[in-house]
Amino acid sequence: YATGLGVSQDDAEAVRLFRLAAEQGNAEAQRSVGIMYENGRGVPQNVAEAARWYSLAAKQGHSEAARAVSRLEERYSCVTGYNIDSTDLLVVKNGGSSGVTVRTGPNGVLFISGVFSGGDASRIIQVLEQQNVSLVVLDSPGGVVKEAFSVADAIRERGIETYVPHGAECNSACFFPFMAGERRLADGDLSVHRPAAADADDTAPVNDVIRLMSDYITKAKELGVPDN
Repeated sequence: YATGLGVSQDDAEAVRLFRLAAEQGNAEAQRSVGIMYENGRGVPQNVAEAARWYSLAAKQGHSEAARAVSRLEERYSCVTGYNIDSTDLLVVKNGGSSGVTVRTGPNGVLFISGVFSGGDASRIIQVLEQQNVSLVVLDSPGGVVKEAFSVADAIRERGIETYVPHGAECNSACFFPFMAGERRLADGDLSVHRPAAADADDTAPVNDVIRLMSDYITKAKELGVPDN
């Protein structure tokens, strides 16, 4: 079912059958379940769950599974200890520009999704002050730059890690909270561009535009973004 050899390819059925054998202790099946979770085939992509299955196989002497564990630990060192499910990101995909949705998950994970708008930074910072957050998962097309700057400062001050999962985006203003992470990883879309004038108003005074550009560059340097 995983390859479509002799039957119609069906990743969900492949996972079900792999899991039946994996739960009986079959090392090759455990590795196969890990592959499915790592790549989001038949199940939501979940790196932590992939690492768990690879580890079970590796403990039985499966060399390829052991190499997979090492590869994940090297690449995903900031997220393998968290239980992150891609379904956690399906929050405000159609939320318009009414602000971000902030939601806590297990193991100190904070999900931030949507467009940064006025007042969002204070809401996010309040959560950071009240919760023991160790990882911020981002999925945002951007928004109000100053709000994103404040969130970036709060993340950096607390030594929090940042992550953009596969299927998510972190563009425009979202780039700054991501770069503020103590450790950071982007498997989704990540981009930054020249900022728009205040409220995207073409009549904004030139001085306001210059000031915003200066703030943009200064913040990027503070976060260690290379000039190139």
